[in-house]
Amino acid sequence: TVILRNDNKTDSNYSGIDFLTLDDGDGEEHAASIYCISQHATSTIKADLAFYTQDGASGATPVRAMTIYSDGNVGIGTASPAELFHVNEADTTAEAGVIQRLSTTSGGAFKIGVDDKSASAPVWIIETGSNEHLHLNPTGTGKVGIGTAAPAQLLQVGGNTSGENVYVNCSTNTDAITGYLWSVNGGAKWRMRNSAADLLDIYN
Repeated sequence: TVILRNDNKTDSNYSGIDFLTLDDGDGEEHAASIYCISQHATSTIKADLAFYTQDGASGATPVRAMTIYSDGNVGIGTASPAELFHVNEADTTAEAGVIQRLSTTSGGAFKIGVDDKSASAPVWIIETGSNEHLHLNPTGTGKVGIGTAAPAQLLQVGGNTSGENVYVNCSTNTDAITGYLWSVNGGAKWRMRNSAADLLDIYN
């Protein structure tokens, strides 16, 4: 058992472990730290556990990368997690930010993130490929878009692109015969079919 004792009762005082290493020029660098940061009151304390890492800049002080708050909340990129798991992107440039990525051995990935890290109300995106997106509330009105970043209705599938059809397949068949076809650009605006010959077309 290792015990680190801190008798300083000043709030935000800490005790912890520093990790030192040598760079290529044999210069000593502060690589990482784990600190217990205390807030004191009569007969009780609150304590956060903070993890600091080095970003690679020579001589730089390690920055806080993760915090376990006194109430059990965990923060990545924030020293004050407001929820059980709180992720904050410090980079506020207007670009997409991924907060979760599940990778496959073949290089594919399932990603959850936002489209613009600088926006006050960013669009949440679920992505399984470079062009396969589910957009949640992209217009700020509760609408959902599948294949479009600008849904005009509560749920819009596809981007109303010329020549684009929307399929809802109701079978495991691979012959592309059984199921429904909702056409937005063909002669039939709506089509339901059970086979190549058994179908119902509804025209505008």
